[in-house]
Amino acid sequence: MTLLNILIAGGTGRFGGMLVDALLADGAYKVGVLSRIGTQSKALDSLRERGVHIVHVDYDSHVSLVEAMQGTDTLVCTLDYGSAVKLQDALFRAAKDAGVSRVVPSEYGPDSPGMLQLMYEDPASMERSIKDLQLEYTRYFAGNFYEYLTSPEGGIDIPLRNALVFGNIDVPMAAIRGRDVARFMAASLKDPRSRNASLRFQSEAITYRQLIDAIEKRIGDRLNIEHVLSDVPVADQYAVDASLREQIQQFDLVVERGDAVLTGVDNAMFPCVKCSTLRDYLKDTLPRT
Repeated sequence: MTLLNILIAGGTGRFGGMLVDALLADGAYKVGVLSRIGTQSKALDSLRERGVHIVHVDYDSHVSLVEAMQGTDTLVCTLDYGSAVKLQDALFRAAKDAGVSRVVPSEYGPDSPGMLQLMYEDPASMERSIKDLQLEYTRYFAGNFYEYLTSPEGGIDIPLRNALVFGNIDVPMAAIRGRDVARFMAASLKDPRSRNASLRFQSEAITYRQLIDAIEKRIGDRLNIEHVLSDVPVADQYAVDASLREQIQQFDLVVERGDAVLTGVDNAMFPCVKCSTLRDYLKDTLPRT
């Protein structure tokens, strides 16, 4: 069997690491990870030991990027949104010149207009870039990651027993475990149906009320909940960094508008992937106290 050559930009990040795990476990892929020239880390050493090819690159050099992508079938971006905005267009242009067959942009959240606007100032720019370069693509949209929803960045600090929520806490939002998204990607990238397709995956729809209740039941303790109405300024409602407060508020208001959902669900296309529920995720990650 000929292995597909997958090159990942962002492969040492949290979700990038999950994708590397899923691709290696699948067995249908040869996996490479882009890394800035001069970077050395235990994470990179661990990837090498597992058979991942580390490709050192100068992200500011088109020539370096093109050389790094030689022989690649699919370039997958798992960059954080800030890095994706800065780097993704250059990566796609290099992919075109290197003869890469397909690109996967860094999205991985709900595909509603409100959520896409939150992620990118101009959500259509990435799609235009792919079309202008005449690249094949696969776009992956997913429920909000449990990992984010149960983190301080998402407004819930479980070790400190704090929760900050803006707006209506009874509006459903799509949710999924990051590891399951990675497994869907591993199952689908080798499938011809994924060419020039947008695929959407979720485990379930939950509300903030259900999320907080599930966490409290799992840890056997109550969270100190700061519930701020949507028309109240952020101000000093919570003891976190001002920019983080604003980030939490922006996300929660997208949830309140009903935009933290998917326009469809494609789980049934890949029945080999069984999704974790929120209860499964909390059981795996939170010890009972």
